[in-house]
Amino acid sequence: MTEIRDIEKKPLFENLDRCLHELSHMAIRLYWEQVGPRGLVYLLFCHHYGLRYSLPSGYLQMMLEQEKKERLDSNEELQQLAESLFADLQGGDELFQDKNAEPYIRFLKNYIYLSDKYYCEVINYIVNYIQVVDRFGWYGTTPDITELIATVAKSMQVKSVFDPCAGICNLACSPLMKDVRFYGQEVNYWTSNLARVRLLAHELNSTCVTENSCSRWPDDLNQFDALVSELPLGSYVPSEEAMRELGRPGRRMIDDIFMHRFLMSPIRKCVMLVPLSFCYRRENFDIRKDLVEKKNIQAIIALPAGAIRNIAIP
Repeated sequence: MTEIRDIEKKPLFENLDRCLHELSHMAIRLYWEQVGPRGLVYLLFCHHYGLRYSLPSGYLQMMLEQEKKERLDSNEELQQLAESLFADLQGGDELFQDKNAEPYIRFLKNYIYLSDKYYCEVINYIVNYIQVVDRFGWYGTTPDITELIATVAKSMQVKSVFDPCAGICNLACSPLMKDVRFYGQEVNYWTSNLARVRLLAHELNSTCVTENSCSRWPDDLNQFDALVSELPLGSYVPSEEAMRELGRPGRRMIDDIFMHRFLMSPIRKCVMLVPLSFCYRRENFDIRKDLVEKKNIQAIIALPAGAIRNIAIP
């Protein structure tokens, strides 16, 4: 059975990779963003769950309508997510017409069945591709660091975690976290939508919501055993927000705000990726002092320089 799966998957992912490269070049020509690969996520998502497509009339629409399974339009939440994915494409009508539609047509015409069969793996492949290739790519850690954070969290025997900077939910999708209830927030609308697609594909008991401010946390934090997050290193919060949180003017690093929030919260466990400067910055001395006095620090793990791609902060 394993050999049959490998025989099926090899041409599927070879052609998926070729399709993604074509779509990337097309996206650069159209909008200078990775809308092409994102468009493939939208099409595969709609087909997998039998949802309505928001496509202009044309061969691509006809082909997908013929392949579509029984419609599940009664699921309003899935349909709303599909519409949000389409809205994120910034000009989907142009994206799916004429020559722009050809890469989609070539791939889906031959591999729509296998893409549905190995849907979760295909979605993960596309997400990883977008992370690496997207020249305006969002912050993301390597799989090794994600697994390290998940391993530490798992060793703390947590059952539910809160991630205020969830990104595309790499932590939630880690095999080590499959039995942990995950609640994540993300400020970027497109990233949040893509995270929800991933969580559905993995069939996880997890949630990712879009929140306009990463420092606006749920009211009931008692429901979480731990705060677990890969913070976007080098990010600042506005001066007025820092003033509300810390009572001092001037913009502050996001890790200062979040660690202060953690100290003030009922959550007793935390695994957080922070820059090395957090350990010696003068402006966060009081936070570090409280952290040592009020919490039991079990470990500080120093990562080697260059461990996190696309960022020069140690």
